[in-house]
Amino acid sequence: MSSQVVRNLLARLGILGKLGIWKSRFFQAVNEGILRWWVRPLDRVLMRLMFSPQHPLRNWLQKGVEWVRNLGLLAMTRLRVHIELFEGSDWSVIYIGVDQTHSFQELRHILFPEPAVVRHLGHSFLWRLPALINQFIAQGHLVVCELNRCVPWQSHLAPVFMVPPWVRLGLDVSRSQDEIMAGANRSINRTLRKVHEQRFAYEFSQRLADFDLFYHKMYVPHITNRHQDWAIVEPYQTKLDFFRQGGLILVKLGDQPVAGALCCSMDGVCVPGSLGIYEGDVDLVRQGAIVALYWAIIDWAHQNHLRWVDFGMTRPRLHDGVLHFKQQWGMSISRDDLTHTRWVFLCQDLEPALVHFLNEQGFIAEVDGGYRRVVLTSDEVQPTHEELLHEEKRARKASLDGLLVLKL
Repeated sequence: MSSQVVRNLLARLGILGKLGIWKSRFFQAVNEGILRWWVRPLDRVLMRLMFSPQHPLRNWLQKGVEWVRNLGLLAMTRLRVHIELFEGSDWSVIYIGVDQTHSFQELRHILFPEPAVVRHLGHSFLWRLPALINQFIAQGHLVVCELNRCVPWQSHLAPVFMVPPWVRLGLDVSRSQDEIMAGANRSINRTLRKVHEQRFAYEFSQRLADFDLFYHKMYVPHITNRHQDWAIVEPYQTKLDFFRQGGLILVKLGDQPVAGALCCSMDGVCVPGSLGIYEGDVDLVRQGAIVALYWAIIDWAHQNHLRWVDFGMTRPRLHDGVLHFKQQWGMSISRDDLTHTRWVFLCQDLEPALVHFLNEQGFIAEVDGGYRRVVLTSDEVQPTHEELLHEEKRARKASLDGLLVLKL
């Protein structure tokens, strides 16, 4: 009796459907166990290590904890990836990833002038990827793999660059306030003068009523207004747990609360959580509420004799507005060790319009432990020497190690 006949018989008896449900529940229970007993405990250890003072022993321990934790996340995928086709009006992209994460949605938006239509192409095991990637590249596709960092990469497959889905930006606040502001650009200093003239003020609060005001009237409206349908709004309890570890920096204009940020200290590091603007009001942003909030965080950390402010994760593109704003303060880039995946871009013989579009994004690639701005060239797309010098200058100004120029 063939396997297909057996499957048809089981389907008629209703057994196949029940087996599918039991299988799904089994793997869901396994994944919940891995998260609870393996990944999340190591997340807490990793957070502590990330913000501990630099030391060779600490660095090796952090790498070990990170690898074991990432291995747990890899086990949850059962070594399988899903394959999607992003279809835009002018080009298409193959996405190969471990899950339909927020990074999946990010790529769907930033790789096209308008969000792409998604078509599911199936699943595959990791060991089959080289053959699949070669097939897609031969068809002229840009291929983006979002893979666990534990997965070794075969760089001979095609011209390749690796981009972290997130990078961290931070600021040294162990210096005097004059030195801190000397590192910010003229635009930030000019806005700060206006902020002081308008008499923005702040306080550090641990009152639950202030947290409720922040979550419902600042955080949720700000995130949803800014990011619309791809906003990542974390649950009330998650934010409350963070608040109880520290408190809330609440910025006021007169008696009116206008902005806030969750904040705690960890081993001499100020760790701001999510921020928000009252009712997501863009007029308050224009008045300088965001700049006032960032200055309040810096001042609070400085007054409490902390050595560093970790301003959290940002998308790794020079033309990303949040990254640009943070770098105006003189912040430096580092890897986000809590992000367990990386984007691997593979491409060959791309259309000139797509090459130009990718270059306009200003992707930041990981190269030998540092960061470089990606510039793609081809027979049809040839930046001049002056243009490359200009991009090199911009990359250095953004505290990068220069350019990564790749010929397709």
